Amino acid sequence: MVVRRVIAVIVLAVAALAVWFVLSLGDPVPWGKPATVDGDVVRTTYVGSECQTYDRVDVVEDDQRVVITVRETVLAVSCTDAGVAHEVRVELDEPLGDRALVDGACLLAELSERPTCDGDTIESGG
Repeated sequence: MVVRRVIAVIVLAVAALAVWFVLSLGDPVPWGKPATVDGDVVRTTYVGSECQTYDRVDVVEDDQRVVITVRETVLAVSCTDAGVAHEVRVELDEPLGDRALVDGACLLAELSERPTCDGDTIESGG
């Protein structure tokens, strides 16, 4: 009886870790430009899957720039190729000011040629 419970707990823990791992990855997706900046809040959109399961935003700030990387996870087995606009709101640690705003997905070689990146990965801050 005790062994079965221990095995059940272990199986549930492994399953939970697997779900967490899959959801924490996500594929980088370029976001729409220009973004709207209001002090320390950045708003933008990205075109993603209609079957999106989860998205997250990674933000790295320093004195010179803010890099925002939108990541999308799609776990659907069957989905059309239709793109859907998803809104993103990011709250920065400090107002953007004169720092450059960078799309982290456009820094990746495999995505840098997409029309959304347009060869210009950096926007000037306001």
